Amino acid sequence: MSYLSRLSLANRSAVALLTIAILLVGGYLIPSLKQELFPSITYPALSVVAVYPGASPSVVERDVTNPLEQNIQGIKGVQKVTSYSNQGTAVLVVSFDYGTDIDSATQTVTQRMNKAQTSLPSNVTPQVQSFSFTDLPIIQLAVSADEDQQVLADALKHDVVPDLQRIDGVGTVNVTGVRTQIVTITVDLQKLKDHGVSFSQLQGALQANNITLPAGSTTSDGKTIPITTGLYLL
Repeated sequence: MSYLSRLSLANRSAVALLTIAILLVGGYLIPSLKQELFPSITYPALSVVAVYPGASPSVVERDVTNPLEQNIQGIKGVQKVTSYSNQGTAVLVVSFDYGTDIDSATQTVTQRMNKAQTSLPSNVTPQVQSFSFTDLPIIQLAVSADEDQQVLADALKHDVVPDLQRIDGVGTVNVTGVRTQIVTITVDLQKLKDHGVSFSQLQGALQANNITLPAGSTTSDGKTIPITTGLYLL
Protein backbone atom coordinates (compact mmCIF):
# COMPACT_ATOMS: atom_id res chain seq x y z
CA MET A 1 0.00 0.00 0.00
CA SER A 2 1.36 3.42 -0.95
CA TYR A 3 2.04 6.24 1.44
CA LEU A 4 -0.93 8.32 0.15
CA SER A 5 -3.30 5.38 0.58
CA ARG A 6 -2.19 4.80 4.18
CA LEU A 7 -2.45 8.53 4.92
CA SER A 8 -5.97 8.72 3.46
CA LEU A 9 -7.19 5.70 5.43
CA ALA A 10 -5.68 7.08 8.64
CA ASN A 11 -7.36 10.49 8.17
CA ARG A 12 -10.71 9.64 6.62
CA SER A 13 -12.54 12.57 8.20
CA ALA A 14 -9.96 15.09 6.99
CA VAL A 15 -10.01 13.67 3.45
CA ALA A 16 -13.82 13.77 3.38
CA LEU A 17 -13.87 17.39 4.56
CA LEU A 18 -11.21 18.35 1.99
CA THR A 19 -13.19 16.67 -0.79
CA ILE A 20 -16.36 18.52 0.22
CA ALA A 21 -14.44 21.82 0.36
CA ILE A 22 -13.05 21.27 -3.16
CA LEU A 23 -16.54 20.51 -4.51
CA LEU A 24 -17.99 23.64 -2.87
CA VAL A 25 -15.20 25.87 -4.20
CA GLY A 26 -15.57 24.34 -7.66
CA GLY A 27 -19.34 24.81 -7.61
CA TYR A 28 -18.82 28.47 -6.71
CA LEU A 29 -16.14 29.19 -9.34
CA ILE A 30 -17.52 27.32 -12.35
CA PRO A 31 -20.46 29.72 -13.01
CA SER A 32 -18.08 32.68 -12.91
CA LEU A 33 -15.73 31.25 -15.57
CA LYS A 34 -15.75 33.22 -18.82
CA GLN A 35 -17.31 31.31 -21.71
CA GLU A 36 -17.26 32.25 -25.40
CA LEU A 37 -18.98 30.49 -28.27
CA PHE A 38 -16.58 32.24 -30.68
CA PRO A 39 -13.26 32.80 -28.89
CA SER A 40 -10.90 35.39 -30.32
CA ILE A 41 -8.70 33.35 -32.68
CA THR A 42 -6.54 34.99 -35.33
CA TYR A 43 -4.95 32.87 -38.05
CA PRO A 44 -1.31 33.67 -38.89
CA ALA A 45 -2.28 34.72 -42.41
CA LEU A 46 -3.08 37.89 -44.30
CA SER A 47 -4.90 38.46 -47.56
CA VAL A 48 -4.07 41.15 -50.09
CA VAL A 49 -6.92 42.05 -52.44
CA ALA A 50 -6.48 44.31 -55.45
CA VAL A 51 -9.32 45.15 -57.83
CA TYR A 52 -8.47 45.91 -61.47
CA PRO A 53 -11.85 46.55 -63.20
CA GLY A 54 -12.26 45.06 -66.67
CA ALA A 55 -8.86 43.33 -66.80
CA SER A 56 -8.56 39.71 -67.93
CA PRO A 57 -6.87 37.14 -65.65
CA SER A 58 -3.67 37.23 -67.72
CA VAL A 59 -3.48 41.02 -67.51
CA VAL A 60 -4.23 40.92 -63.77
CA GLU A 61 -1.41 38.40 -63.27
CA ARG A 62 1.08 40.45 -65.27
CA ASP A 63 0.23 43.96 -64.03
CA VAL A 64 -0.93 43.30 -60.47
CA THR A 65 -0.22 39.83 -59.06
CA ASN A 66 3.43 39.57 -60.09
CA PRO A 67 4.48 43.01 -58.74
CA LEU A 68 2.71 42.31 -55.45
CA GLU A 69 4.38 38.91 -55.08
CA GLN A 70 7.80 40.44 -55.72
CA ASN A 71 7.31 43.00 -52.96
CA ILE A 72 6.19 40.37 -50.44
CA GLN A 73 9.31 38.26 -50.94
CA GLY A 74 11.83 38.53 -48.12
CA ILE A 75 9.38 39.40 -45.32
CA LYS A 76 10.43 37.64 -42.12
CA GLY A 77 8.22 34.76 -41.00
CA VAL A 78 6.45 34.25 -44.35
CA GLN A 79 5.77 30.54 -44.80
CA LYS A 80 3.92 30.56 -48.13
CA VAL A 81 2.35 32.97 -50.60
CA THR A 82 -0.65 31.76 -52.62
CA SER A 83 -1.97 33.99 -55.40
CA TYR A 84 -5.16 33.97 -57.45
CA SER A 85 -5.51 36.03 -60.63
CA ASN A 86 -9.18 36.27 -61.53
CA GLN A 87 -11.21 38.44 -63.85
CA GLY A 88 -10.65 41.98 -62.56
CA THR A 89 -9.29 40.86 -59.17
CA ALA A 90 -5.99 39.68 -57.69
CA VAL A 91 -5.96 37.90 -54.33
CA LEU A 92 -2.80 36.95 -52.44
CA VAL A 93 -2.87 34.86 -49.26
CA VAL A 94 0.29 35.33 -47.18
CA SER A 95 0.77 32.56 -44.59
CA PHE A 96 3.12 33.16 -41.65
CA ASP A 97 4.77 30.86 -39.14
CA TYR A 98 2.70 30.15 -36.03
CA GLY A 99 3.59 32.55 -33.25
CA THR A 100 4.11 35.49 -35.62
CA ASP A 101 2.81 38.82 -34.31
CA ILE A 102 0.02 39.34 -36.85
CA ASP A 103 -0.30 43.07 -36.07
CA SER A 104 3.37 43.65 -36.79
CA ALA A 105 3.11 41.47 -39.92
CA THR A 106 0.11 43.50 -41.12
CA GLN A 107 2.08 46.70 -40.73
CA THR A 108 5.05 45.26 -42.63
CA VAL A 109 2.91 43.93 -45.50
CA THR A 110 1.02 47.23 -45.70
CA GLN A 111 4.31 49.10 -46.03
CA ARG A 112 5.40 46.75 -48.82
CA MET A 113 2.06 47.24 -50.61
CA ASN A 114 2.43 51.02 -50.39
CA LYS A 115 5.89 50.62 -51.90
CA ALA A 116 4.46 48.47 -54.72
CA GLN A 117 1.82 51.09 -55.55
CA THR A 118 4.19 52.84 -57.96
CA SER A 119 4.48 49.70 -60.10
CA LEU A 120 0.71 49.07 -60.28
CA PRO A 121 -1.88 50.60 -62.62
CA SER A 122 -3.07 53.99 -61.39
CA ASN A 123 -6.59 52.75 -60.52
CA VAL A 124 -5.44 49.73 -58.48
CA THR A 125 -4.99 50.02 -54.71
CA PRO A 126 -4.21 46.80 -52.79
CA GLN A 127 -5.96 46.24 -49.46
CA VAL A 128 -4.39 44.18 -46.65
CA GLN A 129 -6.85 42.20 -44.51
CA SER A 130 -6.52 39.77 -41.60
CA PHE A 131 -9.07 37.14 -40.60
CA SER A 132 -10.39 36.53 -37.11
CA PHE A 133 -13.43 34.72 -35.73
CA THR A 134 -14.42 38.02 -34.13
CA ASP A 135 -15.05 39.35 -37.65
CA LEU A 136 -17.94 36.93 -38.15
CA PRO A 137 -21.46 38.24 -37.51
CA ILE A 138 -22.82 36.95 -34.20
CA ILE A 139 -26.48 37.79 -34.80
CA GLN A 140 -28.34 37.92 -38.11
CA LEU A 141 -31.82 39.44 -38.27
CA ALA A 142 -34.24 39.09 -41.18
CA VAL A 143 -36.73 41.84 -41.99
CA SER A 144 -39.64 41.67 -44.43
CA ALA A 145 -42.28 44.19 -45.44
CA ASP A 146 -44.84 44.84 -48.17
CA GLU A 147 -43.14 48.06 -49.22
CA ASP A 148 -40.38 48.50 -51.79
CA GLN A 149 -37.10 46.77 -50.92
CA GLN A 150 -35.01 49.92 -51.34
CA VAL A 151 -37.40 51.93 -49.15
CA LEU A 152 -37.19 49.24 -46.48
CA ALA A 153 -33.39 49.22 -46.63
CA ASP A 154 -33.24 53.02 -46.31
CA ALA A 155 -35.57 52.88 -43.31
CA LEU A 156 -33.42 50.22 -41.64
CA LYS A 157 -30.25 52.23 -42.20
CA HIS A 158 -31.87 55.40 -40.89
CA ASP A 159 -33.90 54.09 -37.93
CA VAL A 160 -32.69 50.62 -36.88
CA VAL A 161 -28.95 50.57 -37.55
CA PRO A 162 -28.12 53.58 -35.32
CA ASP A 163 -30.07 52.06 -32.41
CA LEU A 164 -28.25 48.73 -32.76
CA GLN A 165 -24.86 50.45 -32.99
CA ARG A 166 -25.51 52.21 -29.68
CA ILE A 167 -25.84 48.88 -27.85
CA ASP A 168 -22.84 48.27 -25.61
CA GLY A 169 -20.46 45.71 -27.16
CA VAL A 170 -21.77 46.00 -30.75
CA GLY A 171 -18.93 46.45 -33.26
CA THR A 172 -20.61 46.98 -36.63
CA VAL A 173 -24.09 46.66 -38.11
CA ASN A 174 -24.58 46.11 -41.86
CA VAL A 175 -27.68 45.88 -44.04
CA THR A 176 -27.27 43.24 -46.76
CA GLY A 177 -29.42 41.62 -49.44
CA VAL A 178 -30.52 44.84 -51.15
CA ARG A 179 -30.68 44.74 -54.94
CA THR A 180 -28.57 47.19 -56.89
CA GLN A 181 -30.61 50.03 -58.33
CA ILE A 182 -30.90 50.46 -62.10
CA VAL A 183 -31.43 53.95 -63.47
CA THR A 184 -33.22 54.46 -66.79
CA ILE A 185 -32.77 57.83 -68.50
CA THR A 186 -35.50 59.16 -70.77
CA VAL A 187 -34.06 61.88 -72.97
CA ASP A 188 -36.03 65.03 -73.74
CA LEU A 189 -34.67 66.00 -77.16
CA GLN A 190 -36.19 69.50 -77.02
CA LYS A 191 -34.46 70.30 -73.73
CA LEU A 192 -31.19 68.99 -75.13
CA LYS A 193 -31.60 71.33 -78.08
CA ASP A 194 -32.44 74.27 -75.79
CA HIS A 195 -29.22 73.72 -73.83
CA GLY A 196 -27.10 73.26 -76.92
CA VAL A 197 -26.30 69.61 -76.18
CA SER A 198 -26.54 66.95 -78.84
CA PHE A 199 -27.73 63.41 -78.21
CA SER A 200 -24.29 62.05 -79.19
CA GLN A 201 -22.63 64.31 -76.60
CA LEU A 202 -24.95 63.01 -73.89
CA GLN A 203 -24.37 59.45 -75.01
CA GLY A 204 -20.60 59.98 -74.97
CA ALA A 205 -20.69 61.47 -71.46
CA LEU A 206 -22.65 58.52 -70.14
CA GLN A 207 -20.47 55.94 -71.88
CA ALA A 208 -17.33 57.60 -70.51
CA ASN A 209 -18.56 56.75 -67.00
CA ASN A 210 -19.47 53.14 -67.74
CA ILE A 211 -17.56 50.26 -66.22
CA THR A 212 -16.91 46.71 -67.34
CA LEU A 213 -17.65 43.96 -64.85
CA PRO A 214 -16.76 40.24 -64.91
CA ALA A 215 -19.76 38.02 -65.74
CA GLY A 216 -18.22 34.60 -65.25
CA SER A 217 -16.60 32.36 -67.82
CA THR A 218 -17.38 29.77 -70.47
CA THR A 219 -15.49 26.60 -71.35
CA SER A 220 -15.13 25.49 -74.96
CA ASP A 221 -12.79 22.79 -76.32
CA GLY A 222 -11.03 22.57 -72.98
CA LYS A 223 -10.34 26.32 -72.84
CA THR A 224 -11.88 28.66 -70.28
CA ILE A 225 -12.75 32.08 -71.68
CA PRO A 226 -13.65 34.97 -69.33
CA ILE A 227 -16.82 36.93 -70.05
CA THR A 228 -17.14 40.65 -69.32
CA THR A 229 -20.31 42.71 -69.22
CA GLY A 230 -20.47 46.38 -70.13
CA LEU A 231 -22.97 48.61 -68.33
CA TYR A 232 -24.46 51.20 -70.66
CA LEU A 233 -26.57 53.85 -69.02
CA LEU A 234 -28.70 54.84 -72.00
